[in-house]
Amino acid sequence: AVRGIRTHARAGVSAFNIAMEEALVNTNPLQTTTRALVGACSAASRRSAHWSSAFALAALIGLPAMHAHAQSGGRFVIEQSDGPDDDMGGMQSFSFIMPDMQRIRTPDFLASDKPIFRDTLQLSEPQDAAVSRIIDTYLIDFDAMVRRHMAEVPNMPGLMGMDLDRGMFNPDDNQMASTGNPDGDGPMGELDALLQEAFGENGGGVDVDLSTSGPMQMGIMIAVGGPDDGEDGGGAQAGGGGMSFSTMEPGVMVAVDAGDGAEIPEELREKLQEAAKKIAADIQKQMEEGGEGGAFTVGGPEMRPVSIEEHQAHAQKMLECADKIEADKAAMRAALVAEVQQLLAEEQLERWPALERVLLRVKTLPRGRLDGEKTDLVKVVDRMELTEAELAAIEADLSSYEISLDDALRRRNAFLDDAQPQIDELMQSGQHDKALDLVDRATRLRVAVREVNRQHADQIAARLDPVRRADFVDTVNRASFPRVYRPTPGQRAFARALELDDLSDEVRATIAEMQQVYDLERNGLDEQLKRSILEYQPGEPRRMIEQNADLMSGNTVHFGGDPSANAENPIRVAQKQRRDLDRRHMASLYGVLTPEQVAKLPAPPTERTGPIVFSSDGTEMKGMTFEIMGSEDN
Repeated sequence: AVRGIRTHARAGVSAFNIAMEEALVNTNPLQTTTRALVGACSAASRRSAHWSSAFALAALIGLPAMHAHAQSGGRFVIEQSDGPDDDMGGMQSFSFIMPDMQRIRTPDFLASDKPIFRDTLQLSEPQDAAVSRIIDTYLIDFDAMVRRHMAEVPNMPGLMGMDLDRGMFNPDDNQMASTGNPDGDGPMGELDALLQEAFGENGGGVDVDLSTSGPMQMGIMIAVGGPDDGEDGGGAQAGGGGMSFSTMEPGVMVAVDAGDGAEIPEELREKLQEAAKKIAADIQKQMEEGGEGGAFTVGGPEMRPVSIEEHQAHAQKMLECADKIEADKAAMRAALVAEVQQLLAEEQLERWPALERVLLRVKTLPRGRLDGEKTDLVKVVDRMELTEAELAAIEADLSSYEISLDDALRRRNAFLDDAQPQIDELMQSGQHDKALDLVDRATRLRVAVREVNRQHADQIAARLDPVRRADFVDTVNRASFPRVYRPTPGQRAFARALELDDLSDEVRATIAEMQQVYDLERNGLDEQLKRSILEYQPGEPRRMIEQNADLMSGNTVHFGGDPSANAENPIRVAQKQRRDLDRRHMASLYGVLTPEQVAKLPAPPTERTGPIVFSSDGTEMKGMTFEIMGSEDN
């Protein structure tokens, strides 16, 4: 996925464009964090501009089922210009590849896998205890191994601010700040751990039914206080009113956005508030303790410009480190497998392929990018609590599904893991057409996984009685297309209205008739939205790569914010039509109710243009917003 972050020096002496690109092939963008540290600039006039001491840590964090993986792999493109103001003449481009350290640093086995070992292999209590100890030891050794290799990579500043009045880096005037290594020490390196703590192991620990929510993003704004060189104490030069270093209070804000104006369910909002509070407290603590290793320091020996060559050398060190971790990781996996298998009887060993299928499904099915690609029919069946007779009727179909899904996932995963570095190299060398060929093949493999889910869902549904079949189909639809089948504000409003106990028979009958008309129109828009997702969504990776090609060519690229681009997106068009439908029918509904009755109903959907922002104490900051970098599609 292409993430564009621009920091223009409006004083007219220097400008940097930072584009952080990831091909949207290797991982689900909803589970991907492309992270950048951007100096927040306050440019009150063209004659005078200051970098403020605030730094925006833009973290695009996909949260389907609250899966909050922070990801750092991809190719970094740094473009430098000496042209005045927005003139990008004299552009020089430099490129280097960073490994996907989050994936590499994630162990193959987690503590949450223990029940899967126990149930799939049918372990006895002594075997279960022994496997638990083996996994615990593995995790301790794995963490030590990763830390050992990461310690070999020197810490690097992320991005520095500039003294825009002088047009040069000036550490003596505290006009620069170092952020720590995105893949090592410092707050950028610790962000993964903070998110894991906030959202649970492997990012999946928030227990909320997200069938009622859509794709989500999170952004984190970190303000770091510092001295001010302005004589008036406000940092403003003559003729300007730049933001003062001293007036910026240190603090952390966390923003969450469901995208497309979607409302965040109250239960999820509460859990996000707690998570935001936890993240903010941990980052605030790091800031107060004084950024060791260049983390959140202002001034000091770490404050120096970093050359392109240093960035590239650091990227090479990271690649070497990644290779070492990968090699040790494979050896540790093999050792754990051998140790566990020594405990098993022959009939348990025969279940080992089934264990591998379950682990592969649980760990990699969520990497799906397409709606319907990451649906787990096994979990759908488990949630339905079918009778023994019903389970027996679908047993063969469920076994066939697990085998077919395993094959599709292995094909998809094997290609994606190999394709990512190839795409990086092709993009780096300007061979965009060849990169697009790989992207298209990756999309076909994703669609194949989605098709396995669709075909086997139809087969399983056909085995159930009509009542159970409708329940199963509805559950599959809600899991596969949450944007389509989550309850709308209009649905909730009509349902609650009919539950009011002070309605007259005449008004109740009127509301029931209005609900039928609304449902008929909404069902048509639901089908339109579903078709749009099925047809338009698979092409998003190609469009993102094409945007990146334009970016590399120096063309202006809009990432999710271009009105014309939004108008061409049939998914957004259909979603807006549904919101308009809800507002229209809810207004009619309110018209037949008293103000007291209306107060008991949900509010109409709003055209919210920004994310919800939580302060350090977890409270929502009304009227406060900041942009979360990245495509609104994701």
